[in-house]
Amino acid sequence: MGKELSDGPTAAQLRPLIEVINKAVASIEDTKQREEAGRILKRVVGGAIRDVGGLRGGTRGDGLGATTQAAMAAAKQVKELGFVEFTAGLIDGTFNAIIAATIKQMEAYSKLVADLSKSLSEFQAENVSDAQITAYLERKYPDGKGGTCVRPDFVFDNTPADSATGAPEKTGNAKLKEVARALELETRSLRQPLTLTVGDDVASFKAEQLTDIRQALAQVLAVSMIEHLRAMAREGMARIVISDGELLSKLTFKVNSTETDAMQQSKFNQSNFSAGLSASGGVAWLKASLNVGYSNVSVSTMNESSFDAITMSTEIIGQVKINFRTQTFEPLVVEGPIT
Repeated sequence: MGKELSDGPTAAQLRPLIEVINKAVASIEDTKQREEAGRILKRVVGGAIRDVGGLRGGTRGDGLGATTQAAMAAAKQVKELGFVEFTAGLIDGTFNAIIAATIKQMEAYSKLVADLSKSLSEFQAENVSDAQITAYLERKYPDGKGGTCVRPDFVFDNTPADSATGAPEKTGNAKLKEVARALELETRSLRQPLTLTVGDDVASFKAEQLTDIRQALAQVLAVSMIEHLRAMAREGMARIVISDGELLSKLTFKVNSTETDAMQQSKFNQSNFSAGLSASGGVAWLKASLNVGYSNVSVSTMNESSFDAITMSTEIIGQVKINFRTQTFEPLVVEGPIT
């Protein structure tokens, strides 16, 4: 037999049979018959080796694990996290905030100039409300119960003398006159200060007096506001000016992939191989046949477990750093009486 018939794992098991065949062929005296028998047996035995090899052979292919492929797919999703949109929004929001702050400063300064150019009555109508007047009266002239004594339904009571403190007796009329004098003093700087006439037999303000009081106090509040605005304008209204700054946008992500396999296996295997050769012929011809048989019994048990884990963490950071300085608008001096 040729060398190709005695190579490989299957041919190794057929080697004893091949040696017998080779000896039988070598015993043929006629050279021509010996060569013909060798070619026939070579073809038969070679086919048997290929058949048996096909029964026993097998291949196994390996590829990327499902966990690894899933991790790679998760990493590819970074572009879907909205990082570009986040960065664009950070820039747009910062720019809009700076512009909005600048506009508010200009609007505040414009309102200051406009308010200072108004007359007292115009400023009072726009900036002093009834609620402000009531709150002022409650703070300056309280009734002891959270309200004010300068109201239509309030009656000043008589207070008896207190020997423990030495306080003298005080009538309701006396208390009313004290409050009236305080209101007149408070409005004496106005062009038309209050003049309240209080009789000796009354203990409460009249309705027309309350109207005059509230109107006069509204002017007092308006004058006080205008004086504060004038002081602010003389000093120069403060404003914030942006010098420079920087924006930082950062994206970090981390993907962890874990794949664990555990296997327990027990296996029983029994193989049986048989082969037979028969040949007959005369001087001019030769007929040969080879019977090959291979059987394999395999029993195996296997316990297999697998664990796949994929974790992905993402962090988007936006940071704004702005350097600014304070300045003042050009001072505005407004003098003269408030009329």
